[in-house]
Amino acid sequence: MGVYVFDDSWQLYRERLAGLEALYDPQTIRHLEAIGITEGWRCLEVGGGGGSIAGWMSERVGSRGGVLTTDLNTRFLDALSKPNLEVRKHDIVSDELPVEAFDLVHARQVLSLIADPDQALKQIVGALRPGGWLLVEDLDWGTVSKSGAPFRYPAKDARRGAKVIRGFLSYMEQLGYDPHYGGQIPGQLMAHGFIDIGAEMWSGLIWGGSRATMEPASIMQRLRDPLIAGGMSAKDLDGELQMIGDPDVAQFPVPMVSAWGRRPEADVRITGGDLRMPPRTESALDWLRSTPLLEGCSQADLSRVAALARRVDALAGEVLTAEGEPGDTFYLIATGSATVTRGGVRLASLGPGSYFGEIAILERGPRTATVTADTPMRMFELEAADLAALLRDIPTVRTRIEAILAERKARD
Repeated sequence: MGVYVFDDSWQLYRERLAGLEALYDPQTIRHLEAIGITEGWRCLEVGGGGGSIAGWMSERVGSRGGVLTTDLNTRFLDALSKPNLEVRKHDIVSDELPVEAFDLVHARQVLSLIADPDQALKQIVGALRPGGWLLVEDLDWGTVSKSGAPFRYPAKDARRGAKVIRGFLSYMEQLGYDPHYGGQIPGQLMAHGFIDIGAEMWSGLIWGGSRATMEPASIMQRLRDPLIAGGMSAKDLDGELQMIGDPDVAQFPVPMVSAWGRRPEADVRITGGDLRMPPRTESALDWLRSTPLLEGCSQADLSRVAALARRVDALAGEVLTAEGEPGDTFYLIATGSATVTRGGVRLASLGPGSYFGEIAILERGPRTATVTADTPMRMFELEAADLAALLRDIPTVRTRIEAILAERKARD
């Protein structure tokens, strides 16, 4: 592990963690919910800090799931007492993690602070099971490092604030900190071959003296002496500390980048031949959201479908379902088109957003038609049990499929 000035032997460390939790926990939880974390998942939190997110995840995954939370020092994590939550002292660079063991891994403001973030990320990726989700969050100082906070009211001391930030970052970079790591995370996920990649940069208005300002205030107090020794004006630094505590001052904090993606399934099936799948950044959630069948579903429901569905690619001319044969899979078309025939007679064309295969599952009989790919296709495949669960738990999906089924029967 590299030089880390925010060690938890520092008496203000817990205040810093409380500030981070107040400012960023709601956004982290929002992303975890969108990913679809649910009962029974096994999760890993790297750099658990004060344990707020690890505790939340343990509640979400329930007694059938489990959470492992790690840190260099578990001083504050040891206070967590939950039967499905394990606390482990761990160095993410040098200590091993369980291999392909977790459905979800989360790390916030960890990788930018360590000497070898590439090795750490490699460890984290290896801990994910095929199909598992990764959420990495870190700050990107970007324009803040040049001109200070994007917004401050009153603005009269903004120049002083920018000067203090530049001095702080200069000191931190000498210790190995990467102030722009947050903006690199999506590219890192792409480089590791992740799919369904998405990202967001967030910053919300905070007022001086609030809990959210505890983090910058505690850091400035911790680093006061070395910053002044490095040439920063004590007057400027103390002026910023006073401003941070002033309830009449409002500003945007440094933006947090949250990036997520899914490790590809080791055995993803590409029908019709051995085609290599390049990493992609288009989100499965975006495709599913545009499907009329899932219109109006909540983000949590869409995330659940995305977690259950497996991507299937097909070649033009390939038979996807054959009339009269058994069938226990349901398909949603993302890209491409196909033709439906029965007894050699063309019945319909299917394109993006269409679906097929539900009749054989719902009626527990053979396929009632043959579906043949007209073009190269990308689809999402659901097993019979997964489709049944969705029909049970998402009423809008059940209603639409039942209506389409009734219409097809009337037509036939």
